[in-house]
Order: sequence, then C-alpha cells, then structure tokens
Amino acid sequence: MHTTFLKWSNNALVLLVLIAGCTPASIESWSPITGIDGGFSVNMPVANDVQQGEMRMGEDELVTRIAIAADSGVTYVASWFDLPERFRTGDPDTRIEAAWSFVIDRSQAELMPVRGPLGDDTADMRNAWLLKDNEIRMGVVLVLRDMRVIILNSAAPQFHYNESVQLKMDRFFRSLVLE
Repeated sequence: MHTTFLKWSNNALVLLVLIAGCTPASIESWSPITGIDGGFSVNMPVANDVQQGEMRMGEDELVTRIAIAADSGVTYVASWFDLPERFRTGDPDTRIEAAWSFVIDRSQAELMPVRGPLGDDTADMRNAWLLKDNEIRMGVVLVLRDMRVIILNSAAPQFHYNESVQLKMDRFFRSLVLE
C-alpha cells in the first residue's frame, strides 16, 4: 500500500509540474524589458534576453535588437533599430512615415479600420491593428526618437482572439515607457 501511494504521489507531482509549466503568466508577474541603448522599457509576460540581428531596409543593412515572448497563444515583440544615415537630413515627418511604411510593408497584412492599440497617432508615434491572411490579428506601435525606431507588436490567431487576449495585448502596449 505504501508503494502504491508513492507511485500515485510521484505521478501527481509530475502532472502538477506539467500543468504549472503551462500556466499562463499572470499580469502581475510580467517582467520589464529595458531596451539596451533603446531608450525605453516595456513589460512582457516572460523574462527575455535581447538578441541582436540584422535586416535590410532598401539598400541599407540595419543592426536590430529584439526581445520576443509568447504566453497563452499570444506573442509579444519589442524591437528597435536606428534609421540609416541617409534619413538624418530628412525632417521627422519623413523619417516616421518611411519607418511606418517599412513596417507595414514587411508585415504583409491589411490595416484594420479601427483605432490603434494606443489610440490616435501622434507626431512621433504610429499604431494600428492589422489582420494577416484573415488568420492573425496583430497590433503594432512604432515610436520614433530622433533616428531610433522602437517597434512593439503583439499577435494572436484570429480564432483565439477574445477579450482576455485583448486585455493582455493592451497591457503590453500601455506598459511602454520612453526614457
């Protein structure tokens, strides 16, 4: 009888560990991600290391930094890069429109006819809700700080999207603090 109890308790412990590992992060336990040399911070559901990468913007190669987290079917991404030197002579309106066009084009998604995650656009911020292939709902926020572009996006499958997912996405976007 003692051996049976031990087998049962070991199985229960394994099941508990598996369930705990799949439990979504509570909003209170989200961790701040600080943009190393990025001039911002944002809260994400899982602590994450920032990775460096490269991407092309026209003929320019850009060094990018990115932090990615996923929780309960929702992805959260914070990234940043500096615009190419050729934009230094342009005015801020030209810079932000170039960066926004670049992001929207890369997403290959359709703009949804609703207000963006942070409401109305401002002189240094653009934001929108996008729908990719009628399957993925994605919120995007772009902030321009001189030559630095900060991009937040959060996405979920359209079939998974509900009020709870919306609240988590809103929490992510609204946690943005510019330094």
